[in-house]
Amino acid sequence: MALFESHSFQLGSPMAFRARTPQVAEPVYVIGNPFGSGISVTRGIISALAPAIGQQNLLQTDAAINPGNSGGPLVDQRGKVLGIVTGRGPVGSGVGFAIPGQEVEEWLNNLTLNQTVK
Repeated sequence: MALFESHSFQLGSPMAFRARTPQVAEPVYVIGNPFGSGISVTRGIISALAPAIGQQNLLQTDAAINPGNSGGPLVDQRGKVLGIVTGRGPVGSGVGFAIPGQEVEEWLNNLTLNQTVK
């Protein structure tokens, strides 16, 4: 993920992160630019939380994720960011993953321009 500053244009209000942890079966939406073809939205549900999938700090969704969606937001029905899409499982698996919003928000709060945070 990259963070940059521009004085050339205004993007408007940033999307807000949701404080509450998502629940399994909660409806979600993935916003991205798959295949570089323009902005698209797909919908699905949270299908598992980190402990259930054996991976630390990831949300699992069945919302369609294609190349170009990585780095885009996973949002709830009110447009609050639940996570940042990281990718999908093997082709045809119907499984995608996102870094939880609380973790991303913490990372952003610790970040200042020209500083690397791992």
